[in-house]
Amino acid sequence: AHENREKLKSIQSSLTGEVVKNIVHPGRKFMKEGMLMERVKKDKKDVKERYIFLFSDMILHTKKKKHQY
Repeated sequence: AHENREKLKSIQSSLTGEVVKNIVHPGRKFMKEGMLMERVKKDKKDVKERYIFLFSDMILHTKKKKHQY
């Protein structure tokens, strides 16, 4: 439980913007994270890198900005 809370706090501190103000929530568990390549348009091979955080109750889809998401 303590490890999970610390991981949530660590992820929270790396986030910027207004969409997710606080991901530390009772009952929320961190499950996985990783890079995702998102196709921008069906016609083109233009892709954007996204970083995904998977929790027990949500998926957080982010863009990397230097050392933050």
